[in-house]
Amino acid sequence: MKLKTYTYIILGLIALLLTVNKISAKTFPAKKVYKVLIIDGQNNHRNMVEGTGMMKGYLEETGMFTVDVMTTPKKGQSLDEFKPDFSKYDVVLSNYNGDSWPETTNLAFEKFVKNGGGVVVVHAADNSFPSWKAYNQMIGIGGWEGRNEKSGPYVYFSEEKKK
Repeated sequence: MKLKTYTYIILGLIALLLTVNKISAKTFPAKKVYKVLIIDGQNNHRNMVEGTGMMKGYLEETGMFTVDVMTTPKKGQSLDEFKPDFSKYDVVLSNYNGDSWPETTNLAFEKFVKNGGGVVVVHAADNSFPSWKAYNQMIGIGGWEGRNEKSGPYVYFSEEKKK
């Protein structure tokens, strides 16, 4: 009799656990893993390619991201073949500050962002493309490298102290 009672209790607990598991699977869906594309290759800082490796490692270490890296040709070389398939990604992380991309690449990037793709610019990447109006609107604020009020918002910093 005791064996039968224990069997029913164990079966009841198993049924309860299965029910809770089903409910929690609906309530707490599996975490999404975001696909990130890091673009680098040209930058006014020599060690930014090393930074790409670090960022890739840190992002993947969380288990929340898979990361691909696309490196452009060196400064002054043709970018005609630089045509990332942005639609494969959730986020583009720019570690790029160099020559202008081909117009077809610019348009594809603009479409990616208009369709909800995320953009993160790292350090000098806010210097890129001062004449590309859509890029300046995407990043919100820029820095150096030929930027002025015609490029969109930018920040001046002065170390002079007012007395």
